[in-house]
Amino acid sequence: MTPKTTMNLGKSRQDAIHNAQKMLADSKQVVSGQDYLYDAFLTQYGTGGRTTSSESENKSSNGYTIVFSQKAESLSGTPLFSTQRGRIQVNLDRDFNVKNYTQTHISNVEKLRDISTLITEQDAVVNAYQYNAIPNNSRIMACRLSYRLMTVVRGDTIFSPVWSIVIKDNAGDTSIISINAINGTLIH
Repeated sequence: MTPKTTMNLGKSRQDAIHNAQKMLADSKQVVSGQDYLYDAFLTQYGTGGRTTSSESENKSSNGYTIVFSQKAESLSGTPLFSTQRGRIQVNLDRDFNVKNYTQTHISNVEKLRDISTLITEQDAVVNAYQYNAIPNNSRIMACRLSYRLMTVVRGDTIFSPVWSIVIKDNAGDTSIISINAINGTLIH
């Protein structure tokens, strides 16, 4: 959606994030905004794949992007969905004016089964290394647990818990590696 009038969210990135959160709280501006949380991980590192250093800092000559991910409260605690199907993405110009935003929402969330245990963050990193997904001389920048689209069965979308690991290689390129949090396998 592109706003009909100019919407300025402040003079800094922090102002923009704060004011975007206020925008989400206003039901006249955003439908079900209370179902989303500011996602610092996706705002900073993007949604996957390889990026350059400047992209991983989420600023380009065209502006900034702020990401809010839908909460997955009914699943356990308050992890987030890490999918474009449950996200609000606010695109800003260099002066922090809203260029446009998109919103998707996951409804009728239902837990299929209890998961007895998930692998730990440390186990996920070890598994990524054993799958040769972490290049030599790389640094782990961040790691987080979220829910990601796994498959669609008879019209129902199934999400699985995933560890996302941000890696910065010695050339300065950033990539996100995903490890299944149930069985520890590398997700391509």
